[in-house]
Amino acid sequence: MAKKHLPAPQSEAPAPAVARQPMPGHPLNVILDGVTAVSGLPDASPLLELIRLGDTHGNADFVNKTIQLTNFLCELREKIDFGTGEVARFPRVVLVTQSDELIDFGSVGMFYAIRALVGRYGMPPWDPPLVVRIVARGDKMRQFYTLEEVKDA
Repeated sequence: MAKKHLPAPQSEAPAPAVARQPMPGHPLNVILDGVTAVSGLPDASPLLELIRLGDTHGNADFVNKTIQLTNFLCELREKIDFGTGEVARFPRVVLVTQSDELIDFGSVGMFYAIRALVGRYGMPPWDPPLVVRIVARGDKMRQFYTLEEVKDA
């Protein structure tokens, strides 16, 4: 009996981790298209240099805390999944508070929370600051971060 030869599998480019339906005309759609970074910070801002150097706070100290959000930086990053060896893309979001604290997240949920705020309030800087609470959702294995607006501030 002759062996059947199956056609070689077609290689497809992996979909980005943040692939969802873009909101038409939304400023953060460029992140979905692979642009490096989007921010409301001016190009000459010293905060951009601190972000580049990694001088940011980890997010664990801010979970369930209320902050006054004035700006953000959102960029697309890549990391290697050591289990599969594949390169995965994920959004990095750095929140900038009114007191210039920089809070770093590598969370798709945070990306969509920022995207919703930009859709509602436009691109930053936000003056007066938006009062939001940083919230962790999900379980320990599949946890993500998001923002909740605080109305009574």
